Amino acid sequence: MNEIHKEFEISKLRKLGVDHANADADYKLLVETKKIRLADLMQEYHMGPNGKPNSVAQQEVLALADQRYKDHINAMIEAGRRELVLRYEKRTLEMHLELIKVDSYNQTQEKKAYAI
Repeated sequence: MNEIHKEFEISKLRKLGVDHANADADYKLLVETKKIRLADLMQEYHMGPNGKPNSVAQQEVLALADQRYKDHINAMIEAGRRELVLRYEKRTLEMHLELIKVDSYNQTQEKKAYAI
């Protein structure tokens, strides 16, 4: 394998590393803010339509059914999926580069053994 191809693979790995780190950060942020989003929505549903406060259980039911909470959960799922795909691609590329390194080492050893 020529040096240009190796450099291209290394460049792809660097880009994948950055993309994976960003996707992982996005996912972790959404996970961490899930409870905050729920609490914000519950606070909105504190007062019922009759002017009396809703029970905490009722607030939670209304907040969980709110489209904004569902959108947050869907975004969290999508971010998790993206992080997993990028982690897989990154690991696959790392293994490919390791195979290139081993193959290069084996070729060097073969040349030494046969004094080429």
